[in-house]
Amino acid sequence: MRVRLLVGALFAAVLGVLAVAAVAAVEPTAGARQQGIAFFLRPTQVAGVMLQGKTLIVHDDQKMARGEPCTTIYGYHGKQVKPLVSFMCKPEARPVAQKMVVKCVTNTLTWTTDVMTEYQFAGESEAHRVPSSKY
Repeated sequence: MRVRLLVGALFAAVLGVLAVAAVAAVEPTAGARQQGIAFFLRPTQVAGVMLQGKTLIVHDDQKMARGEPCTTIYGYHGKQVKPLVSFMCKPEARPVAQKMVVKCVTNTLTWTTDVMTEYQFAGESEAHRVPSSKY
């Protein structure tokens, strides 16, 4: 019985890694600023803040070079777009992404929420790791 429970928990965790956030659209921009739209199907913790629904992820290389929070995630509230969380990402080398990638894992404390671990814009060979909190 314990083995079934352990195997079931492990299987659920693996599924959580595979697909939690559906990426709706990507809009790469030239220069120091990139952005993309992601839709979080389940409540998802991003740098200590819970998000769900349609979001706009913006990364600014100039802010990163100055040591400032370089990633801001905005939420759509009707016709308004409001900032929800900002944080300093950690760049990681990855193979070039063909489309925007948002990686999430299941939160093993709740099993009903997820945690965003990194994102990568289409055409880029650099992913951006997300800290567990914005500080």
